[in-house]
Amino acid sequence: MDGNVPVERREGEDDASRLLAELRNWHVFRVAAAYAVAAWLVIQVVATVGPAFDLPDWILRAVVLAAIVGFLVTMAILLFRPRTVRGARHPIYLSKQARLIASGGALIIAAAAATLAVRSLSAREQVSLAVLPFADLSPARDKAYFAEGVAEEILSTLAAEKGIKVLGRTSARQIERDPDPKAIRASLGVTHLLEGSTRTAGNDLRVNVRLIDTSDGTQLWEEEYRGAVSDVFNVQDRIATTVVKRLRGTLFGESVRAASPASIDAYEAYLAARALIRENKKEPMTRAWQMARRIVEQHPDYAPGHALYAELTHLLTDGPFSYGDFPPAKSRQVILAHAREAIRLAPDRPEGYAAVGLALPVQDGVSAYRKALTLDPSRVDVRTRLGIAFNLLRRNDEAFEQYRLAYETDPLSAGVVNRYTQAVGVSGRPDQAMDIIDQFERRGGSKAQAWRFRGNTYRYLGDESRHVASRRRALQIDPGLPYQHEWLAQALHLLGLDDQAAAYTADLSPYYRMFLADDRGALKRTVAEDRSRAWDNNGIPTAIFSLARSREWPAIARFYQVRPPDYRDICLTAPSFSPFVIMALQHAEQPGEARRLIQCIQRQVTKQLGQRFRGNDDMPGELELTQASLLAIAGDRRALDWLDKAVQRGWLGQYYSSQLADWPQFDALRSDPRYAAIQKRIDSVVARERAETLAGR
Repeated sequence: MDGNVPVERREGEDDASRLLAELRNWHVFRVAAAYAVAAWLVIQVVATVGPAFDLPDWILRAVVLAAIVGFLVTMAILLFRPRTVRGARHPIYLSKQARLIASGGALIIAAAAATLAVRSLSAREQVSLAVLPFADLSPARDKAYFAEGVAEEILSTLAAEKGIKVLGRTSARQIERDPDPKAIRASLGVTHLLEGSTRTAGNDLRVNVRLIDTSDGTQLWEEEYRGAVSDVFNVQDRIATTVVKRLRGTLFGESVRAASPASIDAYEAYLAARALIRENKKEPMTRAWQMARRIVEQHPDYAPGHALYAELTHLLTDGPFSYGDFPPAKSRQVILAHAREAIRLAPDRPEGYAAVGLALPVQDGVSAYRKALTLDPSRVDVRTRLGIAFNLLRRNDEAFEQYRLAYETDPLSAGVVNRYTQAVGVSGRPDQAMDIIDQFERRGGSKAQAWRFRGNTYRYLGDESRHVASRRRALQIDPGLPYQHEWLAQALHLLGLDDQAAAYTADLSPYYRMFLADDRGALKRTVAEDRSRAWDNNGIPTAIFSLARSREWPAIARFYQVRPPDYRDICLTAPSFSPFVIMALQHAEQPGEARRLIQCIQRQVTKQLGQRFRGNDDMPGELELTQASLLAIAGDRRALDWLDKAVQRGWLGQYYSSQLADWPQFDALRSDPRYAAIQKRIDSVVARERAETLAGR
């Protein structure tokens, strides 16, 4: 029988026989098989190419659905549509029952295909890779910084590839050599490990790399590269390209970002300086800064050197997230000059954009950080800075998203876990924050840092006794842990334990020391002498509170008038001392500016109250306190309702004074019985926390 001729109705033949004969028609099978193969190929191409172009998941689902619908339409045409053979139309005579049988069979086949496709796609595990620090096999074992630097450059290149999730630098660094692949997979969700070693002897370079599947520990690929040390840039690119091909297939495997050629001397010095930064201490960072300065002097065309010098200048500048005491105003000019030079020399590298954001006004820094992350998504330090910038702009939900993404990339980075758990804890989710901290410690994270993070969480709860105990525990484990002395001194001062606070004041900034000593006259003189420089001092909120407590309104008004350009509109960041500035302007007979600040800061507060997350650096109940302050300044007695809400969230006057009499915005409310009741509640909690702190010492 000719396979192209449809089966015709014969006398006495029932519908089932005719349907069976039609289904046996080779033409039907050929078209159905061809369609199935074509649909499968299209789905596989989209599934493979999609990650390369960062296509959303719904596109693949839409292709699968279209293939299934197309199959049903094709089967309907093949089975039910009359066909023309040799110029004659041949209808297919099928009863209603036969049509139902055929349709049901097609639907069952389509449903089975859809189920298999969905299961196959959902079971496909995302490729995730940990690039472990390469071992230094040099004869003198003195090039560890070079070996680790080569691994980091490969990591950065791979992180820019779509469809491959790369574990962050800090987390990868904490994975032990010769690890148990299955344990790493279970703990960090990593599907592959890239291990390697470098050996340099004179001008000779040897790099050995191997790719391991963590599901069973099998080695998928190993290769050795030999050449001159100056060939390192080409070797890094070749390794990254091969890894991409192995993990994602050969399609688009050549798309890795090429490293910029540079003097090998500049590159080695750059890697050595970056290794010193990772120690997170002032003395190594000072040595790294000196090395970076020599790089820009000897190799002025090396873009990463300029960016490194800018970054280290920032890290050694006096500030809340820094390690040094460089004057901020001078540092800003140096940072901008060298970061912009890095961008000019290498506009397609992330380092310059990451550095320039450090010195720009916070709202302008956001775009610079985003550009850097587009070029290198593995830079969780930049993602954290972007989160901090969003916090300063009171865009707290956006800040949280950056911290969450950073944590997903680098779950063992202390800096990342710190910001992430802060965002969770300050937003009223202490149990979730503690779970994250416990997991950090179980995965091998620093015990000292874990206690530091617990201290932050207790601080957000207003649980000052546990706050103090946690930070003391952290310092017992690691006496060099940063920022702990400031928090301990302030918390103990709030609880009236100034004798204990004195043990932590030696390394504090002058503003903090004068505040804790209640030297109000010295603070007033220093703020006046520092003029605009005072705005960049991390102790300035305590100084302004001290002036407000003494009702030194002219001094605060002068402080506001000399603010530098970056702080011209404090509505953008709404610092905690904003209510005191408003009151100073009212006393200085500047009602227009005071009214403008009230309106814009009220808008900020209203916006924040509508967000899911709070600012990381807020004190317990700070948002409610600000709302209470604005209402109190306006003479609205609802201020006490908001003050009560602040106390419910743990506010005890952190970290200035637990006495409402020291907060001048509430002076007009002293006659209200609720004022005294709130003060009594605060006194009771402070007394309890003081007793528990003394008992736990």
